[in-house]
Amino acid sequence: MTEAPLIVQADGAVLLETQHVEYEAAREQLAKFAALEKSPEYVHFYRITPISIWNAAALGERAEDVLAWLEANARFPIAKQVTEQIAEWFRRYGLLRLERVDDERLRLRCSDKQLLEEITDSPQLAELLEFGARGALFVAAADRGQVKQALVRLGYPVDDRGGYRDGADLPFHMTAEAEHHTVFMALSDAATPSFLPQRQHTTTGRHVFIETLRGQEARSDVFVDGLRDPG
Repeated sequence: MTEAPLIVQADGAVLLETQHVEYEAAREQLAKFAALEKSPEYVHFYRITPISIWNAAALGERAEDVLAWLEANARFPIAKQVTEQIAEWFRRYGLLRLERVDDERLRLRCSDKQLLEEITDSPQLAELLEFGARGALFVAAADRGQVKQALVRLGYPVDDRGGYRDGADLPFHMTAEAEHHTVFMALSDAATPSFLPQRQHTTTGRHVFIETLRGQEARSDVFVDGLRDPG
């Protein structure tokens, strides 16, 4: 009998054997909810994190399906704390939801009473939330990104359904220098907004989760393959 392709460690690391007959299928499935950290020749190293799980949940993955697949493809029994943590991260996605009220405000809805109390008592959010009638919570559109970041730091992602307004066009073009393996984004001086500095990135073959800004509204839904900020 062929051994399963995965080893799931107690810290959330997942090792995938590249020579395994099920490697391709396992890699495709694992990429839906785990982040690739290292890819040496014979074993690829992934890690299951809150962000990787929340991204999976946003794309429609379910906790029961992820856990069932992991258990079916793990070479050894998975530590209880790992499965419980994965289930908890999935549970937290969707408890908080942002909905647009008008161009100036969004409403923050919460389906968990205990979490709602934690949010309203948080010093990080005290100056960013507006309190309405019957316990309603509102967020100024200009503070949208700050609120989402503060809530993620508390361990709770936001299902942002507020949408975005179309802004002015931002002309740019891409050029590459194959010899040095560099990629440049060239922005028109006249079109470059003050909050978006010109940057140079180096190709690495890694997946990087990049936050972009539109006005003062932070977006965290741009997933770019092969770009790294050299810092």
